Amino acid sequence: MLQKVEPIPSLAPLAAISSTWRHAVERLLFEEIIITDADLGNFMAIFAANQSHRRRFLRHLNFKVILPESKAAQPYFEKRSERKANDKFATKAVWVLFNILDTWKATPGPWFQLSVGIPQPKSKLHYPYSYVSIEDAQNLPELPFVRELCMSSSGDRSANTIEFDEFYRSLHPTTVFSLTEKIPSQAAVYWYYDLPGPWHALRRQFRTATIEALQKVQLSPAVRKLDFCAVDMANHEIPHHQQLPDLVHPHQQDPLCSTLHRFVDKHNIREFRMAGQVGPSLFWPYREKEKATPFWQAMEFLEVEYCLEAANGRWYFKPSRRYLKRHPPPSEEPLPDDSDEHMPPGYGTANDTARALRFQESLYRENIDDEEDEDEGAHKFRRVPNDAMVTPLLTSFARAISQMPLLKLARIWNSLDCYGWDFTLEYRAPGFQHNIPQHTSCDAKSQDLSKPRVVFDASDYTSWKPSDQVLEILRNVSIESHGVKAEICGWWGEPEDDGGDDEGDWDSEEFESSDEEGGSSDEEGGSSDEEGGSSDEEGGSSDEEGGSGNEEDVEIYTTHLPWWVGCPIEDSGDEEEEEESDEGSEWTP
Repeated sequence: MLQKVEPIPSLAPLAAISSTWRHAVERLLFEEIIITDADLGNFMAIFAANQSHRRRFLRHLNFKVILPESKAAQPYFEKRSERKANDKFATKAVWVLFNILDTWKATPGPWFQLSVGIPQPKSKLHYPYSYVSIEDAQNLPELPFVRELCMSSSGDRSANTIEFDEFYRSLHPTTVFSLTEKIPSQAAVYWYYDLPGPWHALRRQFRTATIEALQKVQLSPAVRKLDFCAVDMANHEIPHHQQLPDLVHPHQQDPLCSTLHRFVDKHNIREFRMAGQVGPSLFWPYREKEKATPFWQAMEFLEVEYCLEAANGRWYFKPSRRYLKRHPPPSEEPLPDDSDEHMPPGYGTANDTARALRFQESLYRENIDDEEDEDEGAHKFRRVPNDAMVTPLLTSFARAISQMPLLKLARIWNSLDCYGWDFTLEYRAPGFQHNIPQHTSCDAKSQDLSKPRVVFDASDYTSWKPSDQVLEILRNVSIESHGVKAEICGWWGEPEDDGGDDEGDWDSEEFESSDEEGGSSDEEGGSSDEEGGSSDEEGGSSDEEGGSGNEEDVEIYTTHLPWWVGCPIEDSGDEEEEEESDEGSEWTP
């Protein structure tokens, strides 16, 4: 049955009083509704042509595809035939919905938001790598009266699309991109999809599919905002001693970042947010000494959250000296090119699945061992910027800022741990409200809003300081646009200290006693009560730094990576995969 988000049963009898009352009640009842694939017949009747006035009351349509109960022999993964059956079911449901809505074209719009998701109960989160595809999505009818499309996925970070009492099946990247083209009136595009964790072979497939899609997708001229989020479901759980695959080789630059750079420029995006694996070519895809053509000329707001691990198989951060005094140094090199790369269980032959299960079991055991390690920093120890990686990234970011004449705010950051300690670089244009943390090096004179500002927060974890070359590039980012150098505000310690024995996890007792010890914590980003005690208010570029008190400001969200838990799985044996069959009864609403 159709569901009202907040049922108001007492209003229903009032609709019988008169036509005026009926219209008033319907305006409330049909403002926001939830339907499943089983409700499509009723939905079509309720909003039929003879009741077309009801369509104008609709502001949010939440469509949920309820897949049939899985009959998979294995409770933790699905075979190809089972995934194809899910694709077929979801495809029919989405096609029926779009065909119904296609009959509404006579009604002018846009006026409502459409959310599409495939929910699954929390108790049955057994298929994290079974991505659902909508087949032939490129031939779906366009829906010009829909003002915004939101696709709920397990990696979804958008507060207006995900329901926190539900989890959703992951959508295949090609589906996410294809559906976007069918909403020509939307001004904001949200692309969220999950990367398949440690399954490097599937990750490569996704990167190729994303690059090809970005080269083909044509956004509407109405689009002004793009959110692009592609993260690992296990991102925060990757042990820092692991070697990573090189997903860029044999290219010199990351082709995905370069393609995304051109895509954003081609569509004159004004507000761009990204979370995922980021490389310098996202900001500056040019070779050394190659002259850049003007790009991102319409950009006003830019925010990028980059993962600790880069696509070229290297880490942006390195171990602290404190860690290296207790543990052997981890490898900083990517996995060899001839390393065995797995597809998730259920992909390929029965033997492939058996190998994948053994590999997943080994990862699970390794994570358990890490969690039981008495030293909490034994597997999450990368907190000092790796100059060889961070400097090119920040340099390219700064060079890109100088290309954007309309830019008001640019922010690149990384959350070093789940407690919200961020490593942040932020640029704010003249006249744009500067929420400068009190622990930075800006004096009262430098608070003049007529000046452009660069705020650098190296967080509590490290005394690292950017090189003089990087600082000079940052000072010059505003010369082309505003004719003056930017003011640098930074929070860092002495570079020669390199953390010493004081690096490591934040310690509340040490924090509270720092004033009594009389150290120089004020200058070194240490743990004084005044500066570190209220991390929510002052700790780097937190939400409040880009938050209230600024009428012109935009939302700067703090993202949280999706839940993922490794699970030991019994070997499925050598049973051959069953043949795919397209037989079955036709689906009707």
